[in-house]
Amino acid sequence: MTSAGYRLRFATRHSSREKSDVRIKIRSRFVAIASICCALVVSTWLGVQLWPSHAPQDYEACSERAGKTASSKDERASLIAECDKQFIGRRKPGGGYAYYDFLQNRRFDIAGPNPTPKELKSFDEEYIVFLNAQRRDATTEAQIFRGNKEYFRRLREGKSPLRTWSIV
Repeated sequence: MTSAGYRLRFATRHSSREKSDVRIKIRSRFVAIASICCALVVSTWLGVQLWPSHAPQDYEACSERAGKTASSKDERASLIAECDKQFIGRRKPGGGYAYYDFLQNRRFDIAGPNPTPKELKSFDEEYIVFLNAQRRDATTEAQIFRGNKEYFRRLREGKSPLRTWSIV
């Protein structure tokens, strides 16, 4: 028969094996998850590094790429619209970039494919000057119109169209 000591040693030996089996399972799962995460991070990093980063530098390059990659006219139109949103300035034939302000109907020279905040501020200042000039022109035209109206009214009445001033 078996003694009580033998049973105790048998029970402790088998219970420690179960604990070590659980520890091995947990440790192996942790290692597996950690290695999968590391593999994902490395593959993502390499994918970003190896991906061709030939982003277009200006509107012309972007629209050229859109023309080459588009499979239909609609897709090409939408890609060019995206280029238009991304790049405000257009390349000038002699070099440099120009920005067309449709409100003023004129072009401004800019440093790159998109205007800097300083350049945008100068466009706004120029627009204020433009609006003031338009306001002056409209006021002058209104005064001329009123003067012409008075001139023709006096002609119809048979009076002298020019005012004569008398010195008293």
